[in-house]
Order: sequence, then C-alpha cells, then structure tokens
Amino acid sequence: MARPYAILLFLALLGGLIVFFVVIAPWAWRRNGHETEVVRMGLALERGDRAEVMRLSERWRVGGYPHESRVALARLALLEQSPREALEHLRGIPGTGPMAAEASMLAGDSLLMLRQAGEAYLAYQHSISLDPRLYGSRLGLSATLMELGSIEPAAGQALEATELDESDGRAWHVLASVQFQMQLWDESAESARKALERRLPRSSRLELQSMLAQWHLEHGRLEEARTTVTNRGALDTGSGRQLALMGWLENLEGKTATGIASLETACRMAPQDADIPLWLADAQMRSGNWAEVLAAASKAQALSPDKPAPYHLMGQALDRLNRPAEATIQRARQEEVRRLLGVMTQLSSRADADPLNAEVREQLAETSEQLGRNDWARSWRETSKASLQLRTNPP
Repeated sequence: MARPYAILLFLALLGGLIVFFVVIAPWAWRRNGHETEVVRMGLALERGDRAEVMRLSERWRVGGYPHESRVALARLALLEQSPREALEHLRGIPGTGPMAAEASMLAGDSLLMLRQAGEAYLAYQHSISLDPRLYGSRLGLSATLMELGSIEPAAGQALEATELDESDGRAWHVLASVQFQMQLWDESAESARKALERRLPRSSRLELQSMLAQWHLEHGRLEEARTTVTNRGALDTGSGRQLALMGWLENLEGKTATGIASLETACRMAPQDADIPLWLADAQMRSGNWAEVLAAASKAQALSPDKPAPYHLMGQALDRLNRPAEATIQRARQEEVRRLLGVMTQLSSRADADPLNAEVREQLAETSEQLGRNDWARSWRETSKASLQLRTNPP
C-alpha cells in the first residue's frame, strides 16, 4: 500500500473545503450576513483562484474578521503546497470557537505535509476537543495514526468520520486504506466501492482501483483483477505499482517469466514500495529460485521491518538453501514482530484515549525502536514532549 501521506496530501490540498459551507457559512450568515462572500471564497479555493482568495480575505480582514481571513489564506497556502506559510497564517488565532477548531485541523494538515506526524497528531486531537463534529480532523488523525503504526485506533477515527458524513468519498477512502492494512479484505473492498461511488480526485481513484486489484489478487479472482488493472479509467501508465500488479497477475496466470520481469522493473520504478519486492519474492518462490526469493524478501524486510511476511519468506528460502540456523533466526524474529505489533495496538489505543499521557507515548517510542521503526519512535517522542507541555500549559 501507498504510505498514508498520500492520503493526507489529497485531504490537505483538495479536501476540507466543505467546512466553509457547514461551519463558516452559517456562522458568517448569523454574524454579518455575508453568506454570498463565504460561498465565493469556498468556490475560489476549490478552483485555486489565488487573486479572488486574496481579494476576499483582505475584505474580511479590514471588515473586522481577521481570523476568517487567516484561515482562508492558510487553505490557499495548503493548496499551493506551502505548509510552512499555512502555519504562519494560523498563528495567533484564539484557542476556542469554530475558527480555532478549523485552524488546529489545518495546522495538523500542514504538519503532516512537513512529515511532523507527532505534532500533527496533537493538533488534530486539539481540533476534535474543540469541535467533535469536524470530521476533517478525524480523517487527518486517522491518517496520522496509520503513519505512527496505530492501525486499530486509525480505523476507529476513520469510521467515525464516515458516520459524521457518509456522503463524502474521502472518509470512505481513508477507512478502506486502514481496513486494507488490517487485512480486513472484504470490509476494505466494500469501503473502496463506496468511496468510488462518491466524488474523489483522480489520484484517489487510482489508489482505490489499485487496492481493489490487489484485493482480487489476494483472493485469486484473476478475471476481476485483470479487469481492474487494465481499466482505462484506472490506468496510471507511469506507476510502478500498476506494473507490479500486472506482473503479479501474470505470475498467477502461469506467465511466470513475464511476471517476474514486470515485477523486477516495478521494483526499480518504485524503490520505496515495500509490497513490490514481497510480490517478487512470491513469484520467484513459485519458480523455485530460492536465492532470488531471499534477495527480494530481504529488500522488503529492509523497507518495512514491522511486517511479519518478509521474515516468513526469508525463513523458507534459507531452509531450501540449506541454512537452517539462519532460517530459525528469521522465524523467531517473525514471531517477535507479531508480538510487538500486538503491544503497539494496546499502547496506541491507550494513547488515543488519553491525549496528555506522555508515559504511554514513550512506551510506544521504545516499542517502535524494537520493531526497527525509528521514524515512528521519533514521532511518538514528539507527541510525548508536546503532551507534557500541554499538561503544564493547557491551550
């Protein structure tokens, strides 16, 4: 699967504009009767009309509504992929009320774009504490929890987002992605279908089509997989993952040499995608190429040391290569990874329920290090430090 940052990118750049209509518009209507300008602002942001956004935000600033103006400018900055500028616009907005809730949500989007997942986590938590109905914050929190390795709490937040607005395809997209990582195949496929029935940007549709193709392949539904992979509306000709899915399909259809060649090319095209070398290892195993199985599985393990599957494949390959002592080590590590993932699930549920508990976040950081995920550990330590600060100086 693509990393959750891809999900947050479309949330930050293309999503959340409906907030202008469900939060700002009714508020502005009651306060100053400028509902027409609010709608214009939402439309200008949707089409990325910088001149119109700047004009309207200046009118709001001089008209006595500086916080609304700053939020609009922050949204524009996110659309232009300038998260640091967005954070500058958001500074100084008071800590309570609808504007503060939205500002904290946008700060979370900005921080996640800057790969500061720990701080993003706390920003989303604060936004939800101010306004539990702001489902964009739950989407952001769900994607952030995925990035931090907290899969089950991520699923809970995504599910709540769909319940707050079941008509928004973004919520179903995030839920499908979380369920897929949890290997809840049927639930993920159903959520993906619901997302595809709703309005979504093309990048999200491509990701969901890829997910459905993988779901079909996991279940041996080769005809459905071929239809999905070769669908012109879902085709992304420059995608290493698209080529990898086709290679996996060719391998399952008995075209082993062609499938392996496609998967090897896909590995070079998408060197950070940990799934592709795993599929290549499976294809090599079907051909009895055990040295190649070991090489591909080792690459998958280096990219995602928190996944048990590469250790299993490495163990099988080492057995066949008559290296039983090394195979035993890999199987032991596989079991240890499974145990540590269970610990992560329990700890992350506690962390999600208690935003100011710094100790549990330190435990999460230590467990992440044991899993070989130092990136998770850094982020959890960020949240631990921020939790201590919030406990001392609440917002």
